[in-house]
Amino acid sequence: MNLPAQISSFHLSVITLGLLLGVPSAASQEFRGSISGRVTDSTGAEVHGAKLTITNIATKVSENTTTDDAGNYMVLYLTPGQYQIWVETPGFKKLERSGIELRIGDRLAVNLQLELGTMQQEVHVTAATPLLQTAEASAGQIIDQRRIEDLPLPDGDPFVENDSGFGLRQHRRHQARGRHAALNLQSGQGL
Repeated sequence: MNLPAQISSFHLSVITLGLLLGVPSAASQEFRGSISGRVTDSTGAEVHGAKLTITNIATKVSENTTTDDAGNYMVLYLTPGQYQIWVETPGFKKLERSGIELRIGDRLAVNLQLELGTMQQEVHVTAATPLLQTAEASAGQIIDQRRIEDLPLPDGDPFVENDSGFGLRQHRRHQARGRHAALNLQSGQGL
C-alpha cells in the first residue's frame, strides 16, 4: 500500500474507534429524574407501608408507591417539572409536600416526617428543594418558551440555520491596500 492509502486507512480506523467509544456514553444520558427518600414519624422511626402519590403538577400524571420495611421509597423515570407528594398511612395525619422542582437528570432525596393523628387531618408543607445537587456531577436545564424567545436570533426561530453560524469557515475577499486578503471568520485572523 502506498503512504496516502495507509494514512486514510489509519484515519478511518481512528474515527471508527472514536464513534464506537462515544456511543455508550451518549446512550447512558438520561433526561428523566427520580425522587426517593425516607418516611419517618416524629421520633425518627421509619414508617413502613405508607402510601405515596407523586404528581406532576403540569401534566397531572401520578405515580404511586409504598415505603419498604425501612421506610424508604423510590420513584424512577419522572419527567422534569414541578411535583407534589401526598403521604398517607393509618394512625398518621395525611402529609402534602409541594414545591418540588425536578430538573433534567435530577435524583432528588425528599425525606418526609409524619405526625400522629387521623388521616382526615392534613399537614401541608410547601418548600423548595435545594438547587444544588451533590449526588452527582451532571447538569441539565429546562429551556422554556420565554428563554427561547429572548435568544438573539435573526429570525427569532432557533430551528432555522444561520448562514454565519459559529464554526463555519468562510473566506471573504476584502480589498486591502490594493491587494486581496482572505479572512478566516473562525479564528478572526487573516490568512
